[in-house]
Amino acid sequence: PALPAEAPPLNLGGCLVLALVRSLFVPGFTLLACEEEQRFSPAAWDASSAATDEAREAAMRALLVSCSASLFLSPQQLAGAGSAAAPNRALLAAVNAPPPLGKALFRALLSVIFSYDPVGYGIPYAHSLLPDSHRGVVHAASQLLMVLLSPRTPAAFAREGGGEGG
Repeated sequence: PALPAEAPPLNLGGCLVLALVRSLFVPGFTLLACEEEQRFSPAAWDASSAATDEAREAAMRALLVSCSASLFLSPQQLAGAGSAAAPNRALLAAVNAPPPLGKALFRALLSVIFSYDPVGYGIPYAHSLLPDSHRGVVHAASQLLMVLLSPRTPAAFAREGGGEGG
């Protein structure tokens, strides 16, 4: 499905974040070949290969870095900011992605995390015998999900007094 035309205009950072989210649903890159209408379905991320796992992990890590602005602040900036810190706009752009992308992103992350079998095929020490490209995807997905579930919304920012200058 096409993205809705009534989505609010974004700045350059918001466009970058949405492009990273869209890159997670590109057939032949992060998805195995699928029909156009199936790329946002819950089962789109069920099948994978080493190449799609590598592309998914890279796209999720790029999205994770762009949404983790507080990691790049010094301890003095972080401690001094307190409630006067502005909300992370890149994180809010990712969380407020247009309807097909937002739902599909959260479903894909949950699906990847909860369908992972760390033992692998019931064989003990399978990770020593066979390469596990899916492990990196699960690690990046769990980190990204935690970051996406912890934004400060503009309403919470206003309640804390950030909008009134203190």
